[in-house]
Amino acid sequence: MARCIADRELFETEYRIVWPDKSLHWVAVRGVFQSDEQGAPTHLLGILLDITVRKRTEEALQRLNEVLDQRVKDRTAELEESETRFHAIFEHVADGLMLRDLKRGRFALANEAALRMLGYTQKELTKLHLEDLHLPEDLPFIRGQITRFLRGETVTGANVRFKRKDGGLVPMDLQPTAMRLGRKDYVLLAIRDISERIRLEAAVLNAAEDERQRIGRELHDGLGQTITGIGYLTQGLHEDLKKNGCDDLAANSGRLVELMGKATREAHDLANGMTSLNLNRHGMAIALQELAANTQEVYRSSCRFMESGSPQIPDENTSRQLFRIAQEAVNNAARHSKGKTIHIRLAHRRDRVTLTVRDTGKGIPETASKRTGMGLRIMQYRADAIGAALKIDSARGKGVTVTCVFRSPGIRNGVIP
Repeated sequence: MARCIADRELFETEYRIVWPDKSLHWVAVRGVFQSDEQGAPTHLLGILLDITVRKRTEEALQRLNEVLDQRVKDRTAELEESETRFHAIFEHVADGLMLRDLKRGRFALANEAALRMLGYTQKELTKLHLEDLHLPEDLPFIRGQITRFLRGETVTGANVRFKRKDGGLVPMDLQPTAMRLGRKDYVLLAIRDISERIRLEAAVLNAAEDERQRIGRELHDGLGQTITGIGYLTQGLHEDLKKNGCDDLAANSGRLVELMGKATREAHDLANGMTSLNLNRHGMAIALQELAANTQEVYRSSCRFMESGSPQIPDENTSRQLFRIAQEAVNNAARHSKGKTIHIRLAHRRDRVTLTVRDTGKGIPETASKRTGMGLRIMQYRADAIGAALKIDSARGKGVTVTCVFRSPGIRNGVIP
């Protein structure tokens, strides 16, 4: 006030006063001090405004800001605590975890387990694309899964092969989960090395194959030979009855001879179906050619085999698993899909061998039987056992296509060198 009087400047202030009705009001004063001839201030010339409403609004806004500030502080503390818990769990979980930024399409973070499985550093992993971590033949399936995931569809886990930094392949069980951190959307990929599981499944399949062949041999050498012997005795009895003029008994024994012949053929076919061919000696192509011929004879449908290139199958186990996949796919096509035409194709291109079984049937129904579902799972187990990628496409009324792709020549325990 003294400075405003001395310099004749505008005087401004706000203060509270009590109205005659005892109510409290805020007022704003703006004015200039007037002086006498000696320069002494005599009075203030200006205006006085009632700003009570404005002051109350400012006070309310101030209280609101304080509340909001506290809420922001509390929420920030919660987020920091949540992020701390997330990182603690993220780093100490046994499975591999990777965060993929949906907008950038890059990996943002991975835990130690994932880095150890793949052999990369954190910095290296954040620079990688899908093409760097997966084989070309697996990419269509993986991209399809990502597309369905982004559309909000339910995506179940899948067995996917990952490329390690050293070039080796590791089969992984992959489980995606959507999550939001801060203001960004991510997909959390949980990966688990299933190499040991695949080795155990392969051991079970090999044990089942050994038992299958043992039963087939016993059918052929034991029951088959017994039925054949009974057939010869029945034939002799039939001829004796005819010679002795026992026409009625001869007619019945002739029918018995026919039934014994049918039983002999069925036992032979059953034994052959359970014992595998010597695939190393005869070759995969011949085995698949015989499969096509037998399918035509049994199911009365057109089944054709075609070979392209010179497929190199690395060992008998790989050949056996591949043949059983083809056998299961052909049986499914004939029995369930009711395909009138079945195509079996074995192709070799560059370093890949591809087995394809395609039919023109009705496809796999949505309410597929447990037997059909079990057959599909067994095919997947067999593919996993030789480190192959299996894909099954089915469209209603357009049949089923089963494709199995693996790298040649060396495959061991689900890892392709």
